[in-house]
Formats: sequence, structure tokens, C-alpha cells
Amino acid sequence: MLDVDKIEKFVQDAVIHYEKSAPETAAYLDDLYVRIQEQAEDVSLRELMLVNRLMTESGWMDPHYAQNHITHVLSFLGRPTPMISF
Repeated sequence: MLDVDKIEKFVQDAVIHYEKSAPETAAYLDDLYVRIQEQAEDVSLRELMLVNRLMTESGWMDPHYAQNHITHVLSFLGRPTPMISF
């Protein structure tokens, strides 16, 4: 069984961490947080695995790597990536 409260807390912490260094990442994570609360059935396991990978043994993942991972997951899921600019 998933500990939804723990997941929500982790996502909140990630939003705060990436808010200034990677605003697109923070926006995606904020959207994910809302979906976890309102439509948890629409959150994929792959997204949860991605969020879990944001914390490494040495701390939070580099903002550029985090954004890259999010871009690939959204692409894999066939979801639009409007907040991402190249």
C-alpha cells in the first residue's frame, strides 16, 4: 500500500526546492500534487518513480537533470509538455 501522505509531503518539499532553480519542474510537481489529491487514479506509477528519483544519495537531483527526466516521462506518457521551452 502506498503512503499517500508521505508522497504528498515529498512532492511539496520538491516543489519548494525547485521553485527558484527550475520553475518548470516545480510547476509540473505542483500539478502532480494536485492530481494526487484530486484524481489519484490518473497518476501513473512511472510518475511516482520519477519523483522518488529526484532525491539522490547526495541530495536533490540537479535542476537540469530533473527537468530532463520530467520531459522524458511526460513524452513517454503522451502528455503535453507546454511548460517546457527549448
